[in-house]
Amino acid sequence: MRFPTTVGTGAIVRAVFSVTIVYCMAFCNCFARTGSGSVPQEGVQYTVYVYDAAQRTPMELARIILRRGKTVVATTVTNVSGVGVLKDVDPGAYRLSVHFIAYYDYYDSVQIDESHIMDSVGMTPTSQPAVVVTGEHELNVTSFDLSTGNQVFESETYHAAPTTTTTTLVQENLLGAARAPTGEVHIRGQHGEYSYYIDGVPIPLGVFGGLNDVIDPRVIDRATFLTGAFPAEYGGQIAAAIDVQTRVPTGAFHLDASEYTGSYLASGDSLGDRVGSLKALNSNGQALSFSGHEDKFGYFLSGSRQETDRRIDPPIAPIFHDHGFDYFLYGKFDYRLTDVDYITANLNYGRTNTQVPFDSISTAGDYQQIDDNQITTNQFQTLSYFHTISTEKDAESNLFIGGYAREGELNYLPGATDAPDFFFKPDTVNNLVLAEDRTFTSIGVRTKFDQRLSHHFMYAVGFNASSTSGTENYTTRDTAGNPG
Repeated sequence: MRFPTTVGTGAIVRAVFSVTIVYCMAFCNCFARTGSGSVPQEGVQYTVYVYDAAQRTPMELARIILRRGKTVVATTVTNVSGVGVLKDVDPGAYRLSVHFIAYYDYYDSVQIDESHIMDSVGMTPTSQPAVVVTGEHELNVTSFDLSTGNQVFESETYHAAPTTTTTTLVQENLLGAARAPTGEVHIRGQHGEYSYYIDGVPIPLGVFGGLNDVIDPRVIDRATFLTGAFPAEYGGQIAAAIDVQTRVPTGAFHLDASEYTGSYLASGDSLGDRVGSLKALNSNGQALSFSGHEDKFGYFLSGSRQETDRRIDPPIAPIFHDHGFDYFLYGKFDYRLTDVDYITANLNYGRTNTQVPFDSISTAGDYQQIDDNQITTNQFQTLSYFHTISTEKDAESNLFIGGYAREGELNYLPGATDAPDFFFKPDTVNNLVLAEDRTFTSIGVRTKFDQRLSHHFMYAVGFNASSTSGTENYTTRDTAGNPG
């Protein structure tokens, strides 16, 4: 007999209408002296347009640095249209530099004043991999945003290990984050109370009730970790929001393959190959990715596999039944419609097979009989559209529309020889073994429109609506293996 139980069947529809009004009041350090006293004088707005000199296309997320002598005066990154804006720059002579991975750095001396407020920079791709060794390294953008206090992660200062995943980056870079053995991340004791935003699109929770790996770390260009004073667009009762900007790696076709293998010895009354009184715990993994550009179309595809003998730290001393596999597929696609219209898409599929090394009624002699297994899958799809309406000084406006979907499944399969330890009240005599099958689907859309009305005043308005449906089925069997 099969006992299906449905949890949350139907649709749970939520709509969040958010309005963000940002006041920014700043006064320059220079004052113009007049007969009636001193009057603060605003600096000029300096705009830099960055493009690929070979393909003549705008370059997003290029780093722009303005220096006076050895002092960094201002920094910014370009938007999807290749435009970077530095506000309230005092007129004078500066050293301009633009940096982007796989392109030669650009340097020039500029005189900024009311008659010279814009420059165009053509970036030249490196003809071959270049290795530059310097005795001093200065981050192009600080690891903290001084205006908000948010932490900022940048890929160019980080070289990931083969085992690195998205949750690893969150754990290593976000204050107060701890990663559970199952892969979930907990932030300051909160479980599942945070969300990823990938290219402006929120990624709903997975089958664990938390967020596992969603993208390949190699496409992350910049990630901002918000841990307090959240803007209205991110919601209210959350522990953190992670705003991730991704990009297809620059340049022509590129193929990358990697493999790792490791082993260490552990003591304990455990199963597996023995080395004297010790047990060998092994792990290995393989990854393959390739990327390229065809005119205005860019693509990145990757796949990885990981295997380990120590998946979850068991709550008991012996190490047993703790093998695990992870499979991960990811694709990202960019297409520039015009100089002011840009779309990007993300596709993901992940599968995790985990042996569960724990049974509350087991004794030392029963460990060999336990064969509980858990299989989880996660998939998501996003499509983001960015449109620059106006780039006019102090009248900038932009439109964003994004659609997203996420699907997942969790199967918990008890071993064939497991001792029954579950019962339905009031029957406490006929114990059963319980199996679980959970599935869910989430779909949604998010929009945002922002407009600057003056140098000191801008507003943003948008909405986020999503629908989630799912089922959770349980099946049971008794001590003889018959359906319960």
